[in-house]
Amino acid sequence: MLKRLMQKKAVWIVMMLLGSLFIVTAVSADTLIGTGWVEASGNGVAGLKGNLDTLRISGSGVLYYWDGGETDIPEVTGVGRRIELPNGWVKWVGFNGTFSLDDADHVKVALHGRDIDLYAAGTGTVWLRGHGTYTFGSADGNIVRGAWDSPDSTNEMTLE
Repeated sequence: MLKRLMQKKAVWIVMMLLGSLFIVTAVSADTLIGTGWVEASGNGVAGLKGNLDTLRISGSGVLYYWDGGETDIPEVTGVGRRIELPNGWVKWVGFNGTFSLDDADHVKVALHGRDIDLYAAGTGTVWLRGHGTYTFGSADGNIVRGAWDSPDSTNEMTLE
């Protein structure tokens, strides 16, 4: 009887460990911080904030935009329903297209969706969550390549 109870307990522990591995993988993310440029593609969430010289993000899903500095007018092509939120955010539901900004200060942009392609240059923070790849380069020539689905829960890199 004791042996059978121990076997059940062992199975329970193994199931919990395997379940926790799945959870860690599901919430893995990469955080890139610094000055330079980033190219990324994949599925999940690509978000950024900062002072941007250039931003091009395309894909399909839900796009969010917030401008905390001087008024920057993005160029948006494709389809999606634009919704002005009361807190200053703009949301595009059913977004399938490209969002572009040049010379933008204190902005936040996030695309939750599929087939995301991102290029950004400037100073700030980029969050990548889901599955995909990225290349991050600095003005002094350092280049870092990685995957969004890395086993670490958060990777921070500063390239300045």
